[in-house]
Amino acid sequence: MGCSYSHKWYALALIGIVMPMSLLATLKFAGITSETLQPEIIFVDAISSNVTRPSVSTTYACYVENNYADGVTSVDIRATIDTYHVNDGTYGYYDWTNIKAIVIANATQGFMHSLILHFDRMGTPNIMYGSSVKSGDYINILTHPVHLVVHNLIVEEVKDRPLTDPSFIATIALDKPDHCDLTSNFNWVLIDQRDLDHFLTITAEVMIFNGTAYQKLVLPVQIGMVVS
Repeated sequence: MGCSYSHKWYALALIGIVMPMSLLATLKFAGITSETLQPEIIFVDAISSNVTRPSVSTTYACYVENNYADGVTSVDIRATIDTYHVNDGTYGYYDWTNIKAIVIANATQGFMHSLILHFDRMGTPNIMYGSSVKSGDYINILTHPVHLVVHNLIVEEVKDRPLTDPSFIATIALDKPDHCDLTSNFNWVLIDQRDLDHFLTITAEVMIFNGTAYQKLVLPVQIGMVVS
């Protein structure tokens, strides 16, 4: 029950992720929208890891990682799968797993401008029963300072547990640093009868001024929890 890795052709599909209106309002207020800065956008192909869903609670020691470097700027995103919980009662006796996402960005010239971490559930639409989710999944971002840690960043907005929109953490760099990093611990809750595949794409979107122009670096990783 380990991790398997592969490049995914659908990485460019992430271009179509639509930011929630609340996030757009936050970023426009801060002056960091693409329309304002007109950055060069660099998309990095997604890296994926699939894990077979176990029948008992299991601790994994695997991760999926993506990175970009051009000699001036570098960004690394790593998502580590911790423990997969089965029938423990924390989330209504549904399966869930702990995941830690870490983003590190550096620039030898220029400065960091902002960092947004997107959580996009893919492939398993939520099915409602009244006001409750009958099947699907959601993200629970842990916001206590022990679980959400930033350096040289200010957290502007956190959104999780939406039924339709992606979850996200939006931050703005503090005092034009040449380095910033973000660590997010979150729980991914799988609402089903342990009979469905679930996929989650975690995307780091880092805005950097490289000394001559703005760049938006977009690095996705995908985790799959699959039945077999």
